[in-house]
Amino acid sequence: MKKITLLILSSIILILLQTELKAQVYQLPNGNFELWDGDSNNEPANWNGFPTANCNLSIGCGTAMTTRHEMSTDVRPGTTGSYSCKIFATKVNILIITVTANGNLTTGKINIGSSTASNSSNYNFTETDNPDHSQALNAKPDSIVFWAKFVCPASATQQARMNAVIHDSYNYRDPSGSDSNGANHIVGQATQNFTRGDQTWVRYAVPFDYNGFSATTPEYILISFTTNAVPGAGETTDNLYIDDVELIYNVNLENIFVNGTGIESFDANTADYYVDANCISLDNLITATAASPNANVQITQATEIDPTAVITVTSGDQEKEYRVHITNYMSSDSNISELICEGGSYNFFGQELTETDVYRHTLQNTFGCDSVIVLTLTVVSEYETPVSASICEGEDYTENGFNLTAPASDDYYLTLQSTEGCDSVIVLTLTVNSVYETPVSASICEGEDYTENGFNLTAPTSDDYYLTLQSMEGCDSVIVLTLTVNSVHETPVSATICEGEDYTENGFNLTAPTSDNYYLTLQSTEGCDSVIVLTLTVNSVNTSITLEEDVLTAETEGAEYQWLDCNNEYSIIDGETDRTFAPSETGNYAVEVTQNDCRDISECMEVVITGILANEFENNIKLYPNPSNGEFYVDLGSEYKEVNVVIYDQEGKQVRTEKFDNQQRIKMFLSESAGIYYIELTTDSGEKAMLKVVKTQ
Repeated sequence: MKKITLLILSSIILILLQTELKAQVYQLPNGNFELWDGDSNNEPANWNGFPTANCNLSIGCGTAMTTRHEMSTDVRPGTTGSYSCKIFATKVNILIITVTANGNLTTGKINIGSSTASNSSNYNFTETDNPDHSQALNAKPDSIVFWAKFVCPASATQQARMNAVIHDSYNYRDPSGSDSNGANHIVGQATQNFTRGDQTWVRYAVPFDYNGFSATTPEYILISFTTNAVPGAGETTDNLYIDDVELIYNVNLENIFVNGTGIESFDANTADYYVDANCISLDNLITATAASPNANVQITQATEIDPTAVITVTSGDQEKEYRVHITNYMSSDSNISELICEGGSYNFFGQELTETDVYRHTLQNTFGCDSVIVLTLTVVSEYETPVSASICEGEDYTENGFNLTAPASDDYYLTLQSTEGCDSVIVLTLTVNSVYETPVSASICEGEDYTENGFNLTAPTSDDYYLTLQSMEGCDSVIVLTLTVNSVHETPVSATICEGEDYTENGFNLTAPTSDNYYLTLQSTEGCDSVIVLTLTVNSVNTSITLEEDVLTAETEGAEYQWLDCNNEYSIIDGETDRTFAPSETGNYAVEVTQNDCRDISECMEVVITGILANEFENNIKLYPNPSNGEFYVDLGSEYKEVNVVIYDQEGKQVRTEKFDNQQRIKMFLSESAGIYYIELTTDSGEKAMLKVVKTQ
């Protein structure tokens, strides 16, 4: 059995596992057996049979795990589905023992531990760490309903069996006798043994029993169907058809109570009731009890704004709503609290009230029931508070609730409202002391500090600065500095030279400098610095060369190259402008490398050509280009009637042979990998030559 999953569902499950959240599971997936893993020969989705069992027999597991279920089109009357699941018994031969293996289907996993059917090592179990062999359930259904057709020709009294056990997070086993600790993990159980009857479809509704079990937290359900309640006691003619397995949640009420008295006409299938409250208060007027102890009842009491009480009953994935419409109820007391200021009055239904006290007045609501208005009246006294303060000239005064902008010395009045809403007057006597100001002017260069006249300014800008001192009255004495900051000019210059050159422009005189920033400081007309900042880039050329297999290679890539003959006063070697150079004769060679507009010549390196004997025939031959990208030409110096060519790699292995007739200039192509190759030429007159070619790619 495989769980029915899509990529999206798998992703959701993964996220839930990572955040340690568990989704609510209320029903059995594929309880109608419409979904099967693969074709009809496989297991129904979310159910498991013998093919996916655990088998611990030393021999005979293949026989014991034989399929004993199949997809059936024999369906119960009135179903909307197309399939049911048929389980059946078979005879099993293990060694010399023949036993009856009853048909068995479970939401968990079958364990085969013994060839003796009644052995306690044979059981169904929930494999909690494997979602393919466990069924999550975190609710308490009231019953389980299923349809079954038991075909049992051999016995009218033989009983098939359905057993459903809700348990906590534990690998629970069925039957429970196979695990002495299993009973401690049962939350509830529903069991139904049934005979064949008239061997037609029958609907069974089996209540769950939650009494007497110590576990209380439902997390899994293990359901088992078998063709015989007694292990190994069946016949091969036993066939049990199963369809439409469903968990039932009862969301009916047992009764609704109005002020503790049940509604006489209550019917669990009636949703709306109309009640006369007989002038009783609406407060907690309605109560209710559920028919199922597993259901949750939530009541939204009626109010004077909405005199309908709503009762919601939920259990599992089911919900039902009842409504009680209430008339002729007593209005709640209306409580009013009011304040008046000393000397004022409050009109309460025609009475002018002037003293602190609690007053009541009774009215009747629209139903003729009493409605009492309760007034709590408080009389509040008025207050006056004197305050004295002093500030400095130009300051604002914002204390004690005042908001005075640069006020003068005077008396000020602020009328506030007390917390009771009556006047509270603050009388402020304010004294304003004078402030003094002294002007100063100065100038400095940009970047300099100013530390005169009591100031300590670090690299200031042109601006007005203020230094505040204290007078005897505690008010400010301000020095106002008008500071002029003359600019220091900085001129950026960029230049590039080659390594070893001097730089003598823009006032600099640098001998063979390196790449860096250089500074030249002059004086401006204001006596401040004028700085030229030179960003100098010194380019160098890497002239290193390497020798390998008589081939010279310049280390620098992406430059311009010209190979030179050191033995001939560094004369240019015509046509040798590649990064690699394969000399045809012994000598000393160098390379001139040009890069980034700089040019330099490498040290000379000696190349001794060995391993190939030259002769007059060979001396007349020219091979070009060399190195080559694979395509090259051999000029023999004159036309030959027949030339045989053999190509060897640098390990001496023959790569290819070719023959050319009546040719002086031969075009050849090496398709092999990059490396050094040797070209052996033999003419029809017996002359031989050995040439070397370098393939670069």
